[in-house]
Amino acid sequence: MIIYLLLFLIWLFFLLVLLIQVRKLAKALALLPKPKFIEKKLDSLIKKDISNILELPNSYSKHDESIIMLMAASCKICHEKLDEIIHKNKHKSHNLIIYLYSETPDLYNQFNNNIQAHYQLPVFPLSDIQKNQLQTFVFPTFIRINSKATITKISPISDKAL
Repeated sequence: MIIYLLLFLIWLFFLLVLLIQVRKLAKALALLPKPKFIEKKLDSLIKKDISNILELPNSYSKHDESIIMLMAASCKICHEKLDEIIHKNKHKSHNLIIYLYSETPDLYNQFNNNIQAHYQLPVFPLSDIQKNQLQTFVFPTFIRINSKATITKISPISDKAL
């Protein structure tokens, strides 16, 4: 019985030491400077003419608003997001324009043929130069444009673009 009491007291002692260390850590963390949030680079593209970067199809000018989806051929999340958009018929309520970044022409052609065969959506190639000019480092990225090809919003996948 005494052994159990001793073990319990030792356990309490270690618990007390742990709580004291956690409080010291909390105080030390409170003394650290607060992080400064860096403004997104994507905002520099807002209100810019995207037709200087991408060759747009004529359909964008017939709609008040169009959405450009930038995606990579090897990006699984991009394919899932595109399937979600198509299955929920969101591509019919919005003028969806797809630009595909691909490491190889064969991968681009395979993806393009698959989309054309199933959904009749045009797919345009996205070059490294265009990707860099659009400051796109995450796929998929959605760019909302008006009928004058002016960028109004840029959204990564986490944002509700459609």
